[in-house]
Amino acid sequence: ALPIYRQSNPKKRERRWRIDASIMVGNYKPTSVFSTNASIAAMWTPTTGTGTPTLLGTLGGSGSEAKSVSSDGTVVVGVSQLAGDTTRRAFRWTLETGMQNLGALDPGHTLSEAIYVSRNGQYILGRSSTPGVGLPSGFVWSETLGMVSALSYLENGNVDVTGWSNL
Repeated sequence: ALPIYRQSNPKKRERRWRIDASIMVGNYKPTSVFSTNASIAAMWTPTTGTGTPTLLGTLGGSGSEAKSVSSDGTVVVGVSQLAGDTTRRAFRWTLETGMQNLGALDPGHTLSEAIYVSRNGQYILGRSSTPGVGLPSGFVWSETLGMVSALSYLENGNVDVTGWSNL
């Protein structure tokens, strides 16, 4: 796992980011939302430097968090509030498509979050759940598969998962 660095400035913003090559992703709290607890998924690149980042937006809610970035910096994944701020969904962001809602393993789940993205951006790993109700279920997402449970993905790849739990 990559280290998480934090820098706080109580007057303007809060930053938290993961470092992957020369691209950093994390959360940015613009002055415009400072009065709320919301932060926005953001990306810092060599061209933006340590100043104002590229804000990646939300899925209609008040906040979002970037969790990981592909090696070439073209795909960012994380979690965003939906409109109403009662449901959080995993997202995939690219410059071409913007932020895409990846859904959840079960339509009743109120939380899904993308945590890792493959080096080439084709595969995303995360979890889906309703907090406080059972254990989260791991997922794998790709454009061709959509979101599938990690357990099913491994079983379909002929991996013996006997005795495994919490997938």
